[in-house]
Amino acid sequence: MEIDTLELAKKLIARRSVSPDDVAAAVVRAVREDLPEVLVNPGPARLAQALMELFPRVRDVIHERFGVKKVFREHARAREDAAARR
Repeated sequence: MEIDTLELAKKLIARRSVSPDDVAAAVVRAVREDLPEVLVNPGPARLAQALMELFPRVRDVIHERFGVKKVFREHARAREDAAARR
Protein backbone atom coordinates (compact mmCIF):
# COMPACT_ATOMS: atom_id res chain seq x y z
CA MET A 1 0.00 0.00 0.00
CA GLU A 2 1.52 3.31 -1.13
CA ILE A 3 0.99 6.27 1.17
CA ASP A 4 0.84 9.75 -0.36
CA THR A 5 3.29 11.45 1.98
CA LEU A 6 2.50 14.95 0.76
CA GLU A 7 -1.21 14.51 1.44
CA LEU A 8 -0.46 12.98 4.83
CA ALA A 9 1.78 15.93 5.72
CA LYS A 10 -0.91 18.40 4.63
CA LYS A 11 -3.52 16.66 6.78
CA LEU A 12 -1.25 16.62 9.82
CA ILE A 13 -0.36 20.28 9.42
CA ALA A 14 -4.02 21.22 8.87
CA ARG A 15 -5.01 19.35 12.04
CA ARG A 16 -2.57 21.45 13.99
CA SER A 17 -3.01 19.42 17.14
CA VAL A 18 -0.82 21.79 19.13
CA SER A 19 -1.58 25.50 19.19
CA PRO A 20 1.08 28.20 19.25
CA ASP A 21 -0.12 29.09 22.76
CA ASP A 22 0.50 25.50 23.90
CA VAL A 23 4.03 25.66 22.53
CA ALA A 24 4.68 29.04 24.12
CA ALA A 25 3.45 27.81 27.51
CA ALA A 26 5.69 24.74 27.22
CA VAL A 27 8.72 26.91 26.38
CA VAL A 28 8.06 29.17 29.38
CA ARG A 29 7.66 26.12 31.63
CA ALA A 30 10.88 24.57 30.30
CA VAL A 31 12.82 27.77 30.96
CA ARG A 32 11.34 28.32 34.43
CA GLU A 33 11.86 24.71 35.52
CA ASP A 34 15.20 24.33 33.68
CA LEU A 35 13.89 21.36 31.70
CA PRO A 36 16.05 20.11 28.83
CA GLU A 37 13.02 18.92 26.87
CA VAL A 38 9.23 19.01 27.07
CA LEU A 39 6.57 17.18 25.08
CA VAL A 40 3.80 19.42 23.85
CA ASN A 41 1.87 16.79 21.91
CA PRO A 42 -1.53 15.69 23.20
CA GLY A 43 -2.39 12.21 24.55
CA PRO A 44 -1.77 9.54 21.91
CA ALA A 45 1.05 11.44 20.22
CA ARG A 46 2.73 11.90 23.60
CA LEU A 47 2.57 8.16 24.28
CA ALA A 48 3.88 7.35 20.80
CA GLN A 49 6.78 9.79 21.27
CA ALA A 50 7.69 8.27 24.63
CA LEU A 51 7.61 4.74 23.18
CA MET A 52 9.74 5.76 20.22
CA GLU A 53 12.32 7.28 22.55
CA LEU A 54 12.44 4.03 24.52
CA PHE A 55 12.57 1.83 21.42
CA PRO A 56 14.41 3.69 18.63
CA ARG A 57 14.31 0.74 16.19
CA VAL A 58 10.50 0.76 16.43
CA ARG A 59 10.62 4.45 15.55
CA ASP A 60 12.71 3.67 12.47
CA VAL A 61 10.26 0.99 11.33
CA ILE A 62 7.27 3.29 11.88
CA HIS A 63 8.96 6.17 10.06
CA GLU A 64 9.78 3.90 7.13
CA ARG A 65 6.26 2.45 7.05
CA PHE A 66 4.53 5.84 7.02
CA GLY A 67 6.94 7.43 4.58
CA VAL A 68 8.55 9.86 7.01
CA LYS A 69 12.04 9.04 5.76
CA LYS A 70 10.89 9.59 2.19
CA VAL A 71 9.56 13.05 3.07
CA PHE A 72 12.85 14.05 4.68
CA ARG A 73 14.88 12.65 1.76
CA GLU A 74 12.74 14.61 -0.71
CA HIS A 75 13.08 17.76 1.39
CA ALA A 76 16.87 17.36 1.59
CA ARG A 77 17.06 16.78 -2.17
CA ALA A 78 14.97 19.90 -2.86
CA ARG A 79 17.21 21.98 -0.58
CA GLU A 80 20.32 20.67 -2.35
CA ASP A 81 18.79 21.44 -5.74
CA ALA A 82 17.87 24.97 -4.64
CA ALA A 83 21.37 25.56 -3.25
CA ALA A 84 22.93 24.31 -6.51
CA ARG A 85 20.83 26.79 -8.53
CA ARG A 86 22.11 29.76 -6.53
